[in-house]
Amino acid sequence: MIVFHLFFIKLLIGTVLHLTAPRTLFPEACSTLLYSSDGQLLGARIAPDGQWRFPPADSLPGKFVTCLLTYEDKRFFRHPGVDPVAIVRAMQINLSRGKVVSGGSTITMQLARIARGNRDRTLYEKMVETGYALLLETVCGKHEILSLYASHAPFGGNVIGIETAAWRYFGRSAADLSWAESATLAVLPNSPALIHPGRNRARLKAKRDKLLTALKERGILDETEYGLSLLEPLPEAPVPLPDEAPHLLERLAADAPGTRITTSVNRMLQRQTQELVNRYARDYASNHIHNLAALIADAETGEVLAYAGNVTFKADARKGNQVDIITSPRSTGSILKPFLYAAMLHDGQLLPGTLVSDVPPEPERLLAAKLQQDVLRGGPGTPGDRTFAQRPTGTDAFGLQHGAVHVAAEKGGHDHAALFRRALRGFADPGRRRRDVMGPHRHVCFTGAYARTLPDLQRAV
Repeated sequence: MIVFHLFFIKLLIGTVLHLTAPRTLFPEACSTLLYSSDGQLLGARIAPDGQWRFPPADSLPGKFVTCLLTYEDKRFFRHPGVDPVAIVRAMQINLSRGKVVSGGSTITMQLARIARGNRDRTLYEKMVETGYALLLETVCGKHEILSLYASHAPFGGNVIGIETAAWRYFGRSAADLSWAESATLAVLPNSPALIHPGRNRARLKAKRDKLLTALKERGILDETEYGLSLLEPLPEAPVPLPDEAPHLLERLAADAPGTRITTSVNRMLQRQTQELVNRYARDYASNHIHNLAALIADAETGEVLAYAGNVTFKADARKGNQVDIITSPRSTGSILKPFLYAAMLHDGQLLPGTLVSDVPPEPERLLAAKLQQDVLRGGPGTPGDRTFAQRPTGTDAFGLQHGAVHVAAEKGGHDHAALFRRALRGFADPGRRRRDVMGPHRHVCFTGAYARTLPDLQRAV
């Protein structure tokens, strides 16, 4: 009879916990992260609720796990979510001091408390947390519980999770932290509102050094590691997160918010490309040119290796630096003529001094509307005159609409320029991909009758 009653009580408690437990422990959205091809963090965007909360990682760094278990829950892998030894010890400490000093909570109980929104610490809440902890231990493995705790524990301010804290306080991944740095982060969740690198530094250092001493006593640190760890300074104020491809991050985050996005971008090439774009933008600012972009792709695979959507230095917001102009349509004439010019120079079909006709082709060979809009400069007339330079040089021809058209029409063969023209099949008119670009409307792309983006050009060429 007694056994039956105990079983019934357990069944009742289990049913109540199962019905009241949240189906999703942490429904809050995460930050969006952008990574390079070699796994380096390129940038991050804050979560919608204003918290820096990185998505949970697949694994935790060994140093942090060792520090966390040593400081918070030495018997984590041996108890079922509740540690009777820790509870008895906490009661003894609280009775001896006459106030609540220790709660005896395990990591699993702390995880339950975080999942419930860090409610006021009462006896009732402690009982609920205990029940949730037992339930969590039945549905989650120990390593999963550790990962959930490390990913959602508070680390001061709006910093949530170990990986976020590592980047915000030390400027690198948690896997690259030293013993002293890992120990610093291991003690932060214990009192994140009272102790964090921005204040109470003496108390924080005392707790960190106490943990380092415990690691030394357990034989995890030798004398040299222990001495050097004690000398390491605490972090100062939170450091800015990497922001090396802001326009690419904004573009991809719109489709996959709150996730880790791995790209084909080469981190060093991205950094060099963005620096080059910023430098030229500063040089051209006196000419009222404030926006530049660069897209670098692998010629064989088409993978994007660098994506500089605009300049990134601080400037007047009215200059539009936040706009990703890689995706902004541009005149095909301005984009294509330099490539055609370079291809024909390479093959010896055109020299800078070669005379090129600047007479409009037959109307049926060009869009009439485009011809009416053309205002040609550089001819024998005055600036803005609608006259034609009858024989501009090759250099001048590529500053003119019709000169470039004649060059594209008259030069052919199986050379680089011809290959270039064939590669443009479908660039000017994606709906006519099978039509030869040397067909009836083959030249409108060089006069700028179409608007295309840099990715369009990258895919075509």
